[in-house]
Amino acid sequence: MANGKGRSKVLPVILAILAIAVVAANIAAVMFDSTLDKYAPGGGNPATITIAPGSENWDADYYTSEYRGRVMATKAAEEMVAEVEGEGIVLMKNDNGALPVSGTVTLMGRYSADPIYGGAGSGTVDPASCIDFLAGLQNAGLTVNDSLYQFALANYANYPKANIVMDSPQTSAYYAGEIPWSAYPADAQASLAGTTAVVVIGRGGGEGGDLSQDLLGTLNSGASENFTANAETANYVEGQHQLELTQEEKDLIAAAKAGADHVVVVLNLSTTMEVGILTSGEYEVDAILHVGSLGATGATAVGQVIAGQINPSGRTTDLWAADFTKDPTFNNFGSFRYTDVSGYYTQQGDGAYFVEYEEGIYYGYRYYETAAAEGFINYDEAVVFPFGYGLSYTTFEETLDSVKVDGDNVVATVTVTNTGAVAGKDVVEIYYSAPYTKGGLEKSAVVLGNFDKTKLLEPGESQTLEISFPVRNMASWDSSKGAYVQDAGDYVISLRLNSHDVVAEETIALGAEVYDTDSATGTPTSNKFDEPTAYLQAITNIF
Repeated sequence: MANGKGRSKVLPVILAILAIAVVAANIAAVMFDSTLDKYAPGGGNPATITIAPGSENWDADYYTSEYRGRVMATKAAEEMVAEVEGEGIVLMKNDNGALPVSGTVTLMGRYSADPIYGGAGSGTVDPASCIDFLAGLQNAGLTVNDSLYQFALANYANYPKANIVMDSPQTSAYYAGEIPWSAYPADAQASLAGTTAVVVIGRGGGEGGDLSQDLLGTLNSGASENFTANAETANYVEGQHQLELTQEEKDLIAAAKAGADHVVVVLNLSTTMEVGILTSGEYEVDAILHVGSLGATGATAVGQVIAGQINPSGRTTDLWAADFTKDPTFNNFGSFRYTDVSGYYTQQGDGAYFVEYEEGIYYGYRYYETAAAEGFINYDEAVVFPFGYGLSYTTFEETLDSVKVDGDNVVATVTVTNTGAVAGKDVVEIYYSAPYTKGGLEKSAVVLGNFDKTKLLEPGESQTLEISFPVRNMASWDSSKGAYVQDAGDYVISLRLNSHDVVAEETIALGAEVYDTDSATGTPTSNKFDEPTAYLQAITNIF
């Protein structure tokens, strides 16, 4: 009887615990139902589909799952990341037969062991799940001297690097974090001999966090509580910004040049940098690869490019300027605040931050190409790499076969022939130049119309591509009409290797046209900022 009474007391307790567990599980299932639907066996709760009247014949199957379960989906995603990286890596410089590499490579630099895998905010990547540069090179079959790499791997945590905190500059830090060459053991330094040095230069970045325009000024201002003086900051010079090479990085390049047979710099960046120093002079290197942020498996493709298993075919998606401080955007960039505004930011006190966007259409390559055409700048001195620039391990010949207006589109036909010794892909870029009258609508000297990439072409193989874009894309916004205006005149359609180097061009004549409706919706167009524009103009007239 005693045992029975004990069981009778325990059973309600167990049932109560189970009831609580079931309730908690149900609450969790409701909170995370989308996740359970994605990963749970069987796909989670069955979907309930309600067909609205009038939509019976619509194709509503806009998302179809191709993978059953997380493992398969993750594997496919990793393969896709490597494929995208392989298509996008840009070969910027390749002299003295440096690439592809057939011998031993030496990994160098802090960022060879601590890569930039992604950006801040939504670009965050878990490093623990990523393939690093060492694995990427080894997986490509390359022999790697990892003496310098292993030292960097064991010691980089002792050298703080940039930590750009979204919307919180006071808690950001701005170090490059490169390990001084003098810190490496002598035997590791000597291991460079007879190898190709692969020096990785890294810079992170992301949404809501700006890099420093003046490292020395930021340091001395005390604006960042996590950015304090150390051995790296002792080498900063007046006006040095975060997208220049630091002294430690220069020393690393100099050591590689002195000790290795060839030097390849890998730019592991979330942005562009001032890299003209690597193309000529004391710190000139043999080859430069821009690989961007790696993602989980991008290093696989980096190794394949360096080994020659992938022929690089990426192109720059921004112009690489020689001196960022001379770019118009540099003067308008910074932390500016209206002090007579209250209640705008509830968590950051009074005031409202703003950026004066004075450049208008003259931004990036559109500024540099126009400024050069107007004689404001020396293009060769101002630009290191144009927009749309990229080299290959082979050579191509591009021919502009024809240009015509077909209905609402401009259509350019281009034939590409691989004239080199190895297979590769080429990118065909078509630009346009609209007629411009001084005092008329603002127009940049050249604008990208459209582009396409060839298939993998074997030596001697050709492919003909049709590149098209809407005629109305060549119109310019006219605020006096609240519409896009196509001026009558000659429009030059050019085949270019990049935004600057012309292969061939043809001219088409177009009449005047006004586009006052949205091309997708048919909604009438209009100015969206007439009121603030009038206010700013009135203020300007006062002063």
